[in-house]
Amino acid sequence: MTITRLRPVAALALLALGLTGRTSGGNQVLKTQDKALVDQFVVDGKTTREQVLKIYGQPSQTSFAANSDKEVWTYRYSHGTPGAQNFIPVVGLMAGSAEVKRKVLTILFGDDGVVIKHSMLENSETFARGISE
Repeated sequence: MTITRLRPVAALALLALGLTGRTSGGNQVLKTQDKALVDQFVVDGKTTREQVLKIYGQPSQTSFAANSDKEVWTYRYSHGTPGAQNFIPVVGLMAGSAEVKRKVLTILFGDDGVVIKHSMLENSETFARGISE
């Protein structure tokens, strides 16, 4: 896959990594949390919208569930690490890679402002450009 075929966000992340090294963005609270810790803070049927705001701040995105007026909040965090070949003189100009780790916390609220359910997704993806593809 060439850099022109990567999703625009991934292409920008790879470019930023190539120029600056590590990069991260999004909700900084999620940086140090995994699913087990999120489950301690967000309890289905108990945690309120106000409590979520106090812990995580404003969401990255809000929407409504399909065919419903129940609100969905989404929090995102990503961290990219450049591949070693990015730092080799000359080679780094022609080839590069980056590993991008993502965390996405999605929370569905009921009409009463209490969490109905939530999910925490963590994944990692490697992107390559140039001769390292």
